[in-house]
Amino acid sequence: MQQALKRSFIGYELDSAEKEIEEINKNYDIKRRELEKAIAEQKDQREMDNSEMTKIKAKIEDKAKMRDMIKNELYDSYMQAIEKIVATMDNVEGSIKDLKTLLEVRQTELTRYQNYIKTIKTEVLSVASRYKTILEEEAVDKWN
Repeated sequence: MQQALKRSFIGYELDSAEKEIEEINKNYDIKRRELEKAIAEQKDQREMDNSEMTKIKAKIEDKAKMRDMIKNELYDSYMQAIEKIVATMDNVEGSIKDLKTLLEVRQTELTRYQNYIKTIKTEVLSVASRYKTILEEEAVDKWN
């Protein structure tokens, strides 16, 4: 690119210097346009990247919201299930207490009935013994 400028008596020839300056300006303009084009392409690429990044961020945010919503739903369902289990356990414990009380009442009744049966058995045996005695006495009286 470096061109040797032609020398004149006082310095450089004006035509040669102007041609060199024009060549430098032309190369400068070419390089400037190439750089401007590259900058424009990079800006376009950056805008596309930013647009894509915005879309990705939106998707991530949507997925994060969905994850949080699912997490909250699962937690709420879990807590409701725990509350039902606790309520069921309380009911079962209450039922067990009721059944124990009923069992105690039934055992008391059974003991009372057993005692009553023993009393009746004793009385029946007593009556049978007296009847036997009466029959024996009558049999003795008949033979006599």
